Amino acid sequence: MPNYGTVQRAVYGVVKGAGKLEGFEPAESELKALPASTTNFDSGLQTIITCQPSVPINATPPQFPDGWSQCLITPTIKRKILSTPGYPKPLNRPTENRHRIARSPPSGGLGVFATVDTKAGVLIFSERAIMILSPVIRYPPNLPSHFTTTQRYQAALCQKEKDIEAVFGRLHEQHKEVFMALWNSHKEDGSGPLLGIVRTNSIEVDYYDDDDDMQFPYTGIWNEASRFNHRKVYSQILNPSSCR
Repeated sequence: MPNYGTVQRAVYGVVKGAGKLEGFEPAESELKALPASTTNFDSGLQTIITCQPSVPINATPPQFPDGWSQCLITPTIKRKILSTPGYPKPLNRPTENRHRIARSPPSGGLGVFATVDTKAGVLIFSERAIMILSPVIRYPPNLPSHFTTTQRYQAALCQKEKDIEAVFGRLHEQHKEVFMALWNSHKEDGSGPLLGIVRTNSIEVDYYDDDDDMQFPYTGIWNEASRFNHRKVYSQILNPSSCR
């Protein structure tokens, strides 16, 4: 996916004129299946979808309880992941159950609640992300010259939604249900349903593209971690790591 300019600040709230644009259709991704171990890609390939750690295409969560992540990343990031010493490592597990997922009273969404007194630095739980991707929203190429700034922005959101669809389609059905059950607070700003969930629930992971001048970190969507109060999340998750 070439860089055609980056949206510097994504808006939120009720945006006038948000939604389907006349005269614009998002580009379809051209997908080509390659062996999971592939690290050398065509020089013109900007992004790839890869399952990390690699599991069989018909894998089920009970077969792989540590989970796996569907990643929309650059070839550079995949090489970094596969070159990590000891990768993939099994997840560390807490010695006791220290949390529960429950609905916030009286009628709020689901959240994470402590079940025991827990000191800072103690492992609460561990899980792999459902999805890893860059949060960067880029303007598509060949936008109509008459598009206003708002229309250009809406087109960028539309294209991002289309890109996420390609990753979402590879999720296990159980993971799709988990993903879609997450809260979406971006229903009126032009974000599609998938992008809205990503914008609402994503948490930074420690991967950056070396060739990205803006140096935006990648983000992940988790089943349980994404339900934390995000304003307090880094007091509870010390080093979220995407696929290790």
